[in-house]
Amino acid sequence: MDCSAIIWAKQEFARLSLGDKRRDKRFVNVISQMMQQSEHSICRAQGVWKNIKATYRLLDSEEVSADKILSPHIEKTVERCSQEKIILAIQDTTCLNYTKREKTHGLGFIGVRGKNKKRVKGLQMHTTLAVSTEGEPLGILHQETWARLHQRRHRTKKDQYQHRLLPIKEKESCKWVHSLFEVSFLPLSEDTKIIHIADRESDLYEFLRDIIDLEGSMIIRANHDRNINKKKRSDYATERLWTYMEKQPCVGKSEVEVLGSNHQLRKARLKIAVGSFTLHPPRNISPKLLDNNLRVLSLKAVFIKEVRPPKGEKCVEWMLLTNLDVSEGKKLKDVIRWYTYRWNIELFHKVLKSGCSVEKCQLRTAERLKNFIAMMSVVAWRLFWLSRTGRIHPLKLCTEILTEKEWKLLFIQTNAGKPLPKNPLTVKESILLIAKLGGYLGRHSDAPPGMISVWRGWMALMESEKVMNTLEAYSYG
Repeated sequence: MDCSAIIWAKQEFARLSLGDKRRDKRFVNVISQMMQQSEHSICRAQGVWKNIKATYRLLDSEEVSADKILSPHIEKTVERCSQEKIILAIQDTTCLNYTKREKTHGLGFIGVRGKNKKRVKGLQMHTTLAVSTEGEPLGILHQETWARLHQRRHRTKKDQYQHRLLPIKEKESCKWVHSLFEVSFLPLSEDTKIIHIADRESDLYEFLRDIIDLEGSMIIRANHDRNINKKKRSDYATERLWTYMEKQPCVGKSEVEVLGSNHQLRKARLKIAVGSFTLHPPRNISPKLLDNNLRVLSLKAVFIKEVRPPKGEKCVEWMLLTNLDVSEGKKLKDVIRWYTYRWNIELFHKVLKSGCSVEKCQLRTAERLKNFIAMMSVVAWRLFWLSRTGRIHPLKLCTEILTEKEWKLLFIQTNAGKPLPKNPLTVKESILLIAKLGGYLGRHSDAPPGMISVWRGWMALMESEKVMNTLEAYSYG
């Protein structure tokens, strides 16, 4: 009997096409094994040498690529998104460090470290994650991984000026625009609206302009204290964004959950100001670099500042740029709440690096690593979804995520001596028991279980089921 990981892999990758049905079947078996033992290396997860060798051959095949691996998952993500009225498309970049893998070829530079400023090698990964308005991660919408060919260095003022003169297509920041176009043209339902959410690194005129040109919506955290409300593009400083917003009256207060210094969620009380402004193209950039599209953008800013932050915590201060309607209190609070879901992409990266240990992989080429990262990104999303679904859909039956054998085995392991219930557990109850297998105590005063305890408990459950299946096979034999 198939375990839940294999059932999920077959459903998620039903439309996989790697050029050969045997290769497709092998991939499903590999990813289901990695799902069951995500923290372990390929060798330990696959077990016997025959499976290990087949996995290496699969990742090295010319017919296999990161795009082909992600394509069926993205199709499934689009199906899940099409059932929602509003989808939050959250973008972010992370670095994958492979400095210790000296024999791996094709890596790029991701920074420097130490007093000697030793170069750190690895890969850059930019991901767009789909999240519902309830905070449920629905899947990956777009992902690209690349090696940075040149080491970044400290730029002089002259270098900075020359860098600004480059068209965005020749800059690494083009990743934001590229992902925007890829997501905007996905075959989503006509009733589904996409809201693009990103942090300060995405605060680029070209990115903001293209979102509006594509008739999209956005919540972007401002990074630059720009000149705004100019009469014409060539004008010098007239009014600055932060100065302008500090003059605006407080329109309300709110309370949201944010990630604290200890990487746990905490509540922050906020005061809010709203203002509208116009934004001209940067005056020091040639019109040719903007494709002569010198549009004046009409935007709204939502200025949020925390009231009396706890001792030791950094004060929350966000300047959010948006083109959504914020005229009413409920709509304004929705914009703020949706931006707080941006932390989902950070948590997804944490699952990928810690829960799936992608930086410990010892594959010898960057191309193999890219294929492995794409596969483990889907596994990371699934583990992340498991840790979230107990909070978002607590009353659903656990048969949504576990087989009958698995939930009964889970109950027996965590409730020694108690009789099995006649009906399946709820999702909330099953996630709580999985977390207890991973070390969560579950006392009345404890916060809800976190991702680490859930994925450790999940691996313990999968390992137990594997042992049970082996014993049953021997007994029947």
